[in-house]
Amino acid sequence: MLFGSAVGLFAVYKTGPIRKEMAMSYGIMRKPWMRFPLPLTIFLFSYHVATQVPQKLGRKAAIYPTVTHDTYTGQNDLAVSVSLTRTLSPQPTHASLHTFQRTPLRP
Repeated sequence: MLFGSAVGLFAVYKTGPIRKEMAMSYGIMRKPWMRFPLPLTIFLFSYHVATQVPQKLGRKAAIYPTVTHDTYTGQNDLAVSVSLTRTLSPQPTHASLHTFQRTPLRP
């Protein structure tokens, strides 16, 4: 979180001259309400990228990498892993499972 914030602030700082040049060239960039959306967008995008890079590339570039299927497919989400485990597990092929069985109602 601290690393992502630092990268985001650094990106906003480094794009300052570009934003000033845009303010001289484009009239909309001189509006007072446009002073905040562009730096905020740059910060949020940089923060998102900086927090995702260690997760995506960290295991591949580690000294002792634990490279698995989800490392290269990007399936790092727990819900996706559970869903894939459920759908990729072998299903029983009994004929009784494919027929409708009526259960009695409780009295």
